[in-house]
Amino acid sequence: MKKNTYAIDHANKTITLTKAYAKLANTPGTKEFRELSRLHQAFPEYDIAMRTATVTASKNTHDGLTIEMMEKIIARQPNSEELMREYNEFVDLWGKKVNDKKNPGKKIVRVHYGKVKSWFLKKVPNYLDIDFAQATT
Repeated sequence: MKKNTYAIDHANKTITLTKAYAKLANTPGTKEFRELSRLHQAFPEYDIAMRTATVTASKNTHDGLTIEMMEKIIARQPNSEELMREYNEFVDLWGKKVNDKKNPGKKIVRVHYGKVKSWFLKKVPNYLDIDFAQATT
């Protein structure tokens, strides 16, 4: 499904709208309103539904796992030098330079937390075995 649009499920006879698309389709005269009208005419027996987020109960949470904490845990690994080199390469590849809010005029590299966490969990799957109190020192 494209972002901010709709999906047609012929098996279940439903047209599923994203929240953003439904909001636009709610205004007469918009492109989305005309599109949805045509869809409803083409498939009058189909139900129109809003897309909902899928919540999984088995999602692992990683409370307290910040980028700084990941760096400290990497430093405590047996292959810490190799991991830190890989981490720095990862940050160079995916990071972007932004102005440091604490030190005006200075640039720092920021990386999206989700990307770093994903990389970290692949490289250090046993991180839960580490005592967080020790890792903070």
